[in-house]
Amino acid sequence: MNAAESSTVLSAYLAELVHTYQQRGYQVYREPGEVVAHIPFDLGGYRPDLLVEKGDEHLLIEVRSERSPFSIDRFQDLTLMVRQHPGWRFLVATPNGQHPAQLLGVTDELLSWQAAQQQAATAQLLLSQGQPAAAVLVAWAGLEALLRRHAEQVALPIDRQSSRTLLNYLYSQGEISIPQYDQALELSALRNRLAHGYQPTQPVEPAARQLLALLNELLQEWSAEAQQAA
Repeated sequence: MNAAESSTVLSAYLAELVHTYQQRGYQVYREPGEVVAHIPFDLGGYRPDLLVEKGDEHLLIEVRSERSPFSIDRFQDLTLMVRQHPGWRFLVATPNGQHPAQLLGVTDELLSWQAAQQQAATAQLLLSQGQPAAAVLVAWAGLEALLRRHAEQVALPIDRQSSRTLLNYLYSQGEISIPQYDQALELSALRNRLAHGYQPTQPVEPAARQLLALLNELLQEWSAEAQQAA
């Protein structure tokens, strides 16, 4: 995709975001001057693409292509700055990420650590009952929720992105290891085939066991960190 095509895609996605929020009763500010005028704190010269508000919910949204240079450290700093103000949140939205409607709401909608642990237990039960494909789907749901929850925990404003984007950025920040990253990508391909009705290209039961092991490993690592941060 060339620069002109990328700009067209981003403009269309931005318009879709505006429409989605307005349809759901949000006040949307898009013009740079309006956006800055309605932010009651300093962001060090940064201007988000959108400010959307309804009641006590205020979302600052950066719209960008997944291929654009992405200073995750800069966005982490912005996330932490915005979090200091109750009701305010910073998000990065991409055309290849979540549907605009899925950017609505807050992180509380994500599964809790305890719910992710329950997903692991359910997947283990399904595996013991000879249902490895169902175990993969349930375990992946727990893993994806865990990735999103951890992204929020470490102030990455990407918790509403695709699972592939989440994995890429968590890996780039050292939040997951190379073996964990490679394994998650491979298991993601299997999960997608199963979820969309295609025949798997690898034995499902060993993969289900690998996915459960990865889910439990990250649960152990990250739930301990979350408890320490609480």
